[in-house]
Amino acid sequence: MSDNLLDDVKTAEIGPYIKSDHSLVSLVIDSVEEQKYGPAFWKLNTSFLEDPEYVQMINNEYYNWLIEFPEISDKTVLWDLIKYRIRQVSIGYSKK
Repeated sequence: MSDNLLDDVKTAEIGPYIKSDHSLVSLVIDSVEEQKYGPAFWKLNTSFLEDPEYVQMINNEYYNWLIEFPEISDKTVLWDLIKYRIRQVSIGYSKK
């Protein structure tokens, strides 16, 4: 969280989240309308999933990524790396 928002936090709670290996973080912030927007999180353009060329590219790359990281036995870490690679190729694909 940026320093300029810290004084505006009214409440902060951390709790379990059922569908994830991450915890749920809940914040109530005063004067949020007055704050400037920061960088956004990347989200997959789901219309790519209807593009057979994109789907084939991901299917092909998936096996390459498994070969690229043979020393990683922790499936959670491997999944995070594969998601990172999906993001990389998707950003490159969207600029085509």
